Amino acid sequence: MFTQLISRWREINWKVLIISLIIQLSIWFYIPIRYAKGVSTATFEFNLWLVGLYAATIAISSFLIFSSNFKSPFAMLSILASFILAFSGVIKGNLTLLLLLLLLPIFLLIVQIGFAQLKNEYGLIIYSLLVTVSVPATIAFMSVHFLSWSFIQTLIPLFFLSSLFLTPVFVEKNNFIFSITNTVSAIIFIILVLTQSISVRSILAILLIVLGWFGMHNFPNMKHQYVTYSFLELLVVLLIY
Repeated sequence: MFTQLISRWREINWKVLIISLIIQLSIWFYIPIRYAKGVSTATFEFNLWLVGLYAATIAISSFLIFSSNFKSPFAMLSILASFILAFSGVIKGNLTLLLLLLLLPIFLLIVQIGFAQLKNEYGLIIYSLLVTVSVPATIAFMSVHFLSWSFIQTLIPLFFLSSLFLTPVFVEKNNFIFSITNTVSAIIFIILVLTQSISVRSILAILLIVLGWFGMHNFPNMKHQYVTYSFLELLVVLLIY
């Protein structure tokens, strides 16, 4: 048993894990911080560092689980750390945000222990929704001290962006649902971008979406798919937000 753990530990690609961590934190923080800069009452307090630590544990857990076919003996440690940080008092007096922060590690825990089969389109939708709302909404709330519907609306394109680029993680390539899911997500995202504004940046974002969609359908065995598509997602986020 101990020998197997050592072997699994050595199999972890730490360089790719760190890259994945940086990418995911950048996606989560960029949108709410940029939003907060446009609000006069915004303040950036110490508790944001605790949110950052929480987000880091979630990002590490996701990488470990997704890169090991939804079963990593070490993901339990980072999931436990995320529970502890969620209850650390980072969110005071807002039960809704606390529940949002708890839902992510709960989802990852269920995936890890195999309590429910979530490596499918249902798991994709749930995880995409959680990663879209939980951390960005918490950061926005802690920065501007309120959570507006206008900010939640800005996250809608991010949901479809996440569901597109996470499709190879949750849905098997030979499954008909694979094509339906990522194609519908790509089309809805493109429509949302075009209805907001048409510019050089939005056109570049659409080209990256098409590139990602093409890669999913023609390079199913791409190495480090999760990190590669996360990087494309980050580029699109930087272009449209």
